[in-house]
Amino acid sequence: MNRQTLAYIALAAATLGWSISPIFMRLLADGYDPYTQAFLRYAFAALILVVISLIGFRKGLMEAIRRPKSTLGLALLNTIMQTTWTISLYHTTATTAQLITKTQVLMVIAMSYFLYHEERAVITNPRYIVGTILGFLGVAGVLMDDPAHSMLPQMNLAALLLLFTSVCWSVYAVWGKHIVKDLHPVPMFTVVAVYSSMGFAVNMFLFGDVSTIASAGSNMLALAAFSAILPIAVAHAAYHYAQHKLGSAFCISVMLITPPLTNGLALLFWADESMNAIQWIGAGVLTLGSYFVIQAQRKAAAG
Repeated sequence: MNRQTLAYIALAAATLGWSISPIFMRLLADGYDPYTQAFLRYAFAALILVVISLIGFRKGLMEAIRRPKSTLGLALLNTIMQTTWTISLYHTTATTAQLITKTQVLMVIAMSYFLYHEERAVITNPRYIVGTILGFLGVAGVLMDDPAHSMLPQMNLAALLLLFTSVCWSVYAVWGKHIVKDLHPVPMFTVVAVYSSMGFAVNMFLFGDVSTIASAGSNMLALAAFSAILPIAVAHAAYHYAQHKLGSAFCISVMLITPPLTNGLALLFWADESMNAIQWIGAGVLTLGSYFVIQAQRKAAAG
């Protein structure tokens, strides 16, 4: 299997992982406050990654540990980003959270254009531009949850937290691509996950309720552990690998398909995840835009 194919598989794994992540987080909200939930999920992810890195990436792990300026900075940003992301899901639906954070696409594209010259062939492709515009139109359509009263989304606490999360994520993605130029993404994110867990532990003891780890029960703890595998341990490392090979702008644009995936799965649990006709049309336009973006990237890679 060549590296290009592996990168596409990694991107697919990250896309699936981050599609189901907010569903797990809403389920865990019944047992934990946001600070405790964030700590548990990342602590389990860090444990899994440490074992994997010690077995298969020991040299890379040592290299990542010796790069605290890069990994500590990324971990601090990740801690802030994941905290606001988790809190927002206690105040809105999984689908809405996914959609609002898609504003990160424009920011990643802009930063990639100026920082990475090799991505300009994709970003300036007409299909890429049309696809990205369609993606934003699709997001706007899905946000019209009550078009009879307002054609604009409500700017509440959750929306503000999600917009802030989008800004953090944009920096996180582009910064992460820079770091994995000379660090393997698995041990790199292993160290980031360990540092992030420490930050979440501080948040939990300061603002959370540690007693819920016991009171929520073993089933909830098992769910927290399971939710750490694909959405965190696999998805982050896979995404860093994918964007290193395929480009930040392309990978973040493909993530436009996560809201429909999240919505389809979330409807199995919550009635408030349902969407009206305009929102479904928006989801279709968003998916079409993602297809155009993928076609633009393939053309640039072939050229």
